[in-house]
Amino acid sequence: MAIRKSATALSNDERDYFLQAVIKMKAEIANPSDPPNLRISIFDQFEAIHLGCLDVKVPDGSNVNMGHQGPAFLPWHREFLLRFENELIRHGSQIGLPYWDWTDHTGTNNKLFVDDYLGSRDGEIVTGYFAYDAPGTANNSFPKPTWWPSNLDGWRIRQSLSHTIGTTLRRRLNTRSLAIQEDVRRTLSRPVIEDSSRAIENDPITGALVNQPKGFRNRLEAGTRMHNFGHGWIGGHMGHPYTSPNDLIFFMHHCNIDRLWAEWQSNGHDGTTFYPGPNSGEDEGHKLNDAMWPWVGNKIGYSSNLLPSDTPIPDYTNENERTPAEVMDHTILGYSYQ
Repeated sequence: MAIRKSATALSNDERDYFLQAVIKMKAEIANPSDPPNLRISIFDQFEAIHLGCLDVKVPDGSNVNMGHQGPAFLPWHREFLLRFENELIRHGSQIGLPYWDWTDHTGTNNKLFVDDYLGSRDGEIVTGYFAYDAPGTANNSFPKPTWWPSNLDGWRIRQSLSHTIGTTLRRRLNTRSLAIQEDVRRTLSRPVIEDSSRAIENDPITGALVNQPKGFRNRLEAGTRMHNFGHGWIGGHMGHPYTSPNDLIFFMHHCNIDRLWAEWQSNGHDGTTFYPGPNSGEDEGHKLNDAMWPWVGNKIGYSSNLLPSDTPIPDYTNENERTPAEVMDHTILGYSYQ
């Protein structure tokens, strides 16, 4: 079973094997027999899938954000992270996907955003593993490790997956406070998963009156200092939905979201009862037994309106479709949190 640990609590070996697996995923071409302009790395395919899910044409002709702004935000990303984690392990990681605990402010500032982990928090990344140039080359003074893939010139973002932000990984320094334990406690206290109505409460940091969503998913995704805030706090590529998975912190951020969902489920909200069913009126892809694009098997009528033509994703037609119902219980999916 894969063990998911806090990103700031990894041993040096766990961190290094994790990063080595990520770099190898960036270097390995998923489709080497395709024409050169269509060849894409395994890591970049995950960015492409996430971009594609933002606007999917479904069989009834409507356009749906498959992974956001609805109940499937949680199960879609659970499936997405599970597939990413499986690739990490296949490429040599000794642990499951680490999570970024937003409430660990000291660890975040002192351990994560350094050259031998995720690189700088501000501006373009010019040194470390995630710089445009490989370690030990050009302006990247960070020592090149012996395991660095010979075919990887650096952490370069595919032009068609960079939007307008550029092909060098970028972040933007943000000094606003990250979530505190009281933010998390209030989110976990929500009794139902989906409720878009709002309630006024005092902000635990500023004391100001704020409007907060009542549903657990609604608050976890869009409440103060939760999911949306974390993307903006990092900024740069991570700050835009079209480009966020180009930054490794994206996967650690969403792993923490999955961890909190797993905790909420274990606190008396497990099972399919706590998820919108077929008559809930939710968009296609967001109800309990709906297929989640791109894992729709051989079902027809699904296509992304955003997927660039030069970013082929894996062919899932020979797989069984994946639905929210199949990922309700994370304990049977092969991973646990520590």
